Amino acid sequence: MNSMEKLFGSSARLKVMRLFLLHPGEMFGIEEIGKRTKVSRGGVRKELRVCEDAGLIKRKSFLKPAIVHGKRKKKRVPGWRV
Repeated sequence: MNSMEKLFGSSARLKVMRLFLLHPGEMFGIEEIGKRTKVSRGGVRKELRVCEDAGLIKRKSFLKPAIVHGKRKKKRVPGWRV
């Protein structure tokens, strides 16, 4: 474990925090965070909860483009940002 992982508690938390700090103002959903950080969905949820409780990030829903029954629609999903 390197010194940054020791300071922040886990490598997953460090990856999630790094993503948000390098992209301030952008909204990310759980799936996108998992893909970008290569952390499991359960790990992402845990780290988001910790970061949200610490006040580092805020949760807000946003509209995400989706295809539902062959039609393009926008779907409201939860997202987080700094």
